[in-house]
Amino acid sequence: MKSALMLGAMASALAAAAIAAPAQAAEPGWYAAVDVGYHWPTDVDVDSDNYGSLGSFAVDSDWAAFGRLGYRVSNNWRVEGEFGYRKTDISEPGVTGHVNGRSVMLNVLYDFAPDSTINPFIGLGIGDLDLDTKIGAAPDVMINDHSAGAFAGQAIAGVSFHPAEQWDIDLTYRYLRTTDYEYYNPGGAGRVNFHVEDQSLTLGLRYSFAAPPPPPPPPPPPP
Repeated sequence: MKSALMLGAMASALAAAAIAAPAQAAEPGWYAAVDVGYHWPTDVDVDSDNYGSLGSFAVDSDWAAFGRLGYRVSNNWRVEGEFGYRKTDISEPGVTGHVNGRSVMLNVLYDFAPDSTINPFIGLGIGDLDLDTKIGAAPDVMINDHSAGAFAGQAIAGVSFHPAEQWDIDLTYRYLRTTDYEYYNPGGAGRVNFHVEDQSLTLGLRYSFAAPPPPPPPPPPPP
């Protein structure tokens, strides 16, 4: 219910921005963006050296934020670096802690209609998701690791709107998955491992540093 209300609010804001927005040309150059929204991870499936599978630990959906610095290399293609944070508390009965994520990704994006008011886009990204992990399920699992990294890949889809020159509003969906994290665990389960699978929906504001070219001068008056 919470995610549905957020999605509705985002869609309403974007629709209002698009009503009177003029189309503008997409100029090559640098841009910066900030995105905020909601993410919903899947439950964490934990395996251990001593006991095998420990089952799934339920985790909470929560807020996510991203900062991006990119470059439009052509009319349709963009490349960007993305820095993200996903807050994730564990909600499994009898288990305490969190698995908060800090990501660094390199994304390649394709704009389908970069010169239009409404522009769908897709993309792919690779990078690293670093977890601040604290899991307490004594006496079997006791993990406290503030910096565990794993390779991450993500698929991106969204739509952008152009409310003004050099400004874009991005509604972005991300699906992210990592390889396994491995943790030393002094509890009875021995070393444990799991991977992260996450989806997010964000609303972002993007500013292009490349201003559109000035209009051509008016024709000379007739003699």
